[in-house]
Amino acid sequence: MTTIDQLRIAARSVNYGDRIRDKVAIAFLLGLYPLHPIGSFARRLRVGLPDPARLVKSYRCRSADGIFICPGGGPNFLACDPTYDPGVGPVIDRLTEGTFLDIGANLGFFTVRAAKRLGPRGHVVAVEPHPGRFGLLNSNIALNGLLNVTCLPYAAGRENGRATIFEPDHSFGPHRLDVSCTAISDAAIEVEMRTIDTMLNSIKAPPLALVKIDVEGSEAGVIDGMRQTLEESGAPVIFEALNAEALSLSTDSLRRLRYSVSQIDANNYLALRSPGTV
Repeated sequence: MTTIDQLRIAARSVNYGDRIRDKVAIAFLLGLYPLHPIGSFARRLRVGLPDPARLVKSYRCRSADGIFICPGGGPNFLACDPTYDPGVGPVIDRLTEGTFLDIGANLGFFTVRAAKRLGPRGHVVAVEPHPGRFGLLNSNIALNGLLNVTCLPYAAGRENGRATIFEPDHSFGPHRLDVSCTAISDAAIEVEMRTIDTMLNSIKAPPLALVKIDVEGSEAGVIDGMRQTLEESGAPVIFEALNAEALSLSTDSLRRLRYSVSQIDANNYLALRSPGTV
């Protein structure tokens, strides 16, 4: 993406603010980005500069799919732009019935999109372990008047038990990962972890139609914890891979389940069950 493209997205992003104060908040957050090299340099020197983005506690943004309450401190408004994960939306838009499983639902941008596409013909199961984001996920579902969504407050993984998720530190500058099971800071949160097989066996939902996995590097463990689900359904799987190792591990896990993988945008991949194996 060129600098001009980034400037165009930034210019559009202010208009994603739902109210005047939301547009001001987004403009303020955008105004900090030219200063990120300073924060990155300070990090390399192990000097943590306070992040002024934290002054924005929350704001609301609106996309073509709905309205969303977002926490301050990050560019969540970018999810309103058509350039955000551009390969994922068109796959979701092909849904006509069944269950969409959103693993790592975050604030619910794709949850809301899928729920509106499916309407009374289907259901969305949204999985989000972070307590704060889980609360906002539920708020956004209510804000958009959706009745066909079930939210589960667990970390999805290879086994049932407990897990620790980590938030980026509050120092200024870009962070490579969002909330992750990787120890990216000292900001740790203990959560309950369950396999997707366990979660889906505990609820009643229509047959699985599509899976989306966005868990900041832990995708392979999630896939290994839903072997029964994928064996029985053969549902397509969208997954994010931020580096070659994550892609290799996820692809290996899916190939063992007779899936083939193709890239759909810069960071996302689509896995389809090979014909005749369902």
